[in-house]
Amino acid sequence: MRDHGDRRGDSERRSRAGAGRVVARCAVGVLLGWLALFVAACGSEDGAFELDPFTLHRNLYASGRFELVAPEGPLLERARSLAGFLESATGFRCRVHAPGAEPPDPGAVRLVFGLVDDGRIQRLAAPLGLSVEPGGFRILGRLHEGPGDRFVAAFADPGRTGLPIVLWAGRDEEALARSIADVPAPWRPRLTSVRNGAAGIETQLTLDGRPAARAPLDHAEAREARTAAGADRILEGRGFRLHVPPDVSLARAAVYRRTVNEAVARVTRWIGAKPPDPKIEVILHGSSESMFAELGVVRLSLCDPISGRVDVLLTPGLDGDGGAAPAECAARNALGDPAVPWLARAIGIAAADAWWSRPLTQWCARLQWAGLLRDPARILGEAGERVEEHVREPARGLFVARLCRRPKGRRELLSLWRGEAALSIPESLFSKRELDAFKPRLRRERGRHRAHALPRSLWGGSAGEPDDARIGRGGVLLALDGELPIPDLPSILSTSHRLGADLVAVTVQASRTAHAAALGPRADLFRTSPDAEVAEVLARAAAVGMRTVLCAEPLASPAGTWGHGDKLVDPESTRRFFNGFRRVATHYALLAELLDIDILSVGSGLTRASRTAPDAKDSAWLAGAKRERLAGWRALLASVRPLFDGAITYAADGMGELSGIGFFGELDLVGFWAFPSFESEDSPDSGTVKDSRIRYRLRRSLTEVRAFGDEVRKPVLVLGMGFPARAGSLGQPAVPAGPVDEKLQDRLYLGLSEAMRVTPEEELPQGIVLWNFGSDLSVDETGYSPLGRTAEKRLPHILRGTWWK
Repeated sequence: MRDHGDRRGDSERRSRAGAGRVVARCAVGVLLGWLALFVAACGSEDGAFELDPFTLHRNLYASGRFELVAPEGPLLERARSLAGFLESATGFRCRVHAPGAEPPDPGAVRLVFGLVDDGRIQRLAAPLGLSVEPGGFRILGRLHEGPGDRFVAAFADPGRTGLPIVLWAGRDEEALARSIADVPAPWRPRLTSVRNGAAGIETQLTLDGRPAARAPLDHAEAREARTAAGADRILEGRGFRLHVPPDVSLARAAVYRRTVNEAVARVTRWIGAKPPDPKIEVILHGSSESMFAELGVVRLSLCDPISGRVDVLLTPGLDGDGGAAPAECAARNALGDPAVPWLARAIGIAAADAWWSRPLTQWCARLQWAGLLRDPARILGEAGERVEEHVREPARGLFVARLCRRPKGRRELLSLWRGEAALSIPESLFSKRELDAFKPRLRRERGRHRAHALPRSLWGGSAGEPDDARIGRGGVLLALDGELPIPDLPSILSTSHRLGADLVAVTVQASRTAHAAALGPRADLFRTSPDAEVAEVLARAAAVGMRTVLCAEPLASPAGTWGHGDKLVDPESTRRFFNGFRRVATHYALLAELLDIDILSVGSGLTRASRTAPDAKDSAWLAGAKRERLAGWRALLASVRPLFDGAITYAADGMGELSGIGFFGELDLVGFWAFPSFESEDSPDSGTVKDSRIRYRLRRSLTEVRAFGDEVRKPVLVLGMGFPARAGSLGQPAVPAGPVDEKLQDRLYLGLSEAMRVTPEEELPQGIVLWNFGSDLSVDETGYSPLGRTAEKRLPHILRGTWWK
């Protein structure tokens, strides 16, 4: 686990990431929290050329070419396979060759593979501090001596000014070749290693490849500490062994063991194998934080093809992967790696017969009904890696499940696995008869549309109900920045709930671009936080009875720029915008449905794209552009409706954007970010601003948006209102600035409480969510959260709605 110093650093990054929201929307392009840490100088040997991650990102896509260099043998074969995928998935041209076999292409981005004892690799890795020893190699002071130990690093190419390079190196050619599945973001300078079959060390790099001053994360050390503690309980299964940590109950682990027993038995029956021997080691994790500490990633489950280790996230409200990863591991142990790479994961999903706890066939029938499975050839082919994850993976699992259940299914599966037969793709994954059988069930599900019950469940009981039947109006928001999971998440949620919060909102940012942040398989959409981390936050909140909101914030690119600046100047730019935006909206609509979320906000901060309301003063060109945008919004929201049964909104950034939106007819409620300025000519700082002005500005902000909601006949949910404990944030409360000032934060929260108390209920928004409770944990931090500060005592009056009485 990270110590307090590490936690504090994480919190500071979250605070900065939250602050960047409004700065960006004031037309200042911002980096994500982690991206800002990497800005440094590097380039030519004389240091005259200045680089930053944005430049690397821009030059990568300007180049449009990869040069993959690997020695003859397994690595060269793997490089050729990866190049084929990259060409189909990204449109980049790829050239693959052995060192010295062809002239170099100085304008291409290099992807270099090799062994650590290769002089070429050692020269490139010199800034990383690589040293080769008789028993292995040492990097960042850690000895890597396992046969499969390896590392991957991305930084600025010392031989090609302005371009990034990605370097893979290890001790064993076969193991290194098998491990290469994804290309990390080349513009994100970072080194990660694998030690003894699992994540080793991870550190940020300067752009020229030197380790950053900040201490690296040592995932191997975290795993060793867990082993040394000896607190895990062991549950034996048929062909596997569960390692149960103290924060996972034995009862839940026993349920998961039963699920894994069924999945492993199913897959061994399909392939005609015996239960795995030696047993598969299945490591359970009770939180995203502990999983990240040990592995450096957060996923629902992971199966490492080299070590055979399986890791599964099993937190309150999340039931794991249904045994998919252990079943995949059992198939790999018996058959080796498949000729069609996706078959391994697909057979695990098929054996689990579930996708994110939803019955597999039922979920796929819903996808078919929504029109997302119309092209099986694309989903089952190489181009399928760019199909949305919650469509692609379950569809492939269903294909394998049906193949295995046919009379000659085992023979066909084994022929495919070994590369002895070509993939035969059906015209449809469902027959008309099957779909007709599922339609009544799908109609019943949609008949229980959660939005119909929303005004009652979210905004209080009906007339005549006792006060304790009302659940209040207050919620808290947690912004996920993707660098590290939120530490002490259970404590934040329980404290917020105790103070009166009955709703939790989570924001996550995602890129609308067609290119992925990681360019290899399964990297179909750039996200600042993995779905499993989002799922844990919302599942824990739902488990204690809190309502849930998922807020997607589209970015203009994976480099971290916001989508507010998109210039939709002609039909083609409008079409491109909505085509990319639809990928983000589709992904989070499906995730929200899988997680049974109450409300989905499909976007925010898209001020130019959202400007769709007609105005008599519009020129003919602007009126036409608004009609094109409005048609785009209506088509996008119509495509989301069949995917998600909850309420849908869009979060407008202030009254200026709100008044220009013309698609409220397609939304269930008005979403709103409320960060009013408190500055005036006679009150330039916190020492002179009057409490009466604070109350006035807050009351005006809340009553204006409620009046707008009444006008469009929609309930209003303020998705973000908060105040940092900083003296210089009166002008822009969403931007922490100046010295720490807890007293000012307390005055602002008191002003909000009093503004709500003196305002009639019918003039206030139906729901208010406070920003941002995940940004810091202690009173000496400089972010938003009032927890542990003087302002905490104001929260019950705001969150519980006691100002109603």
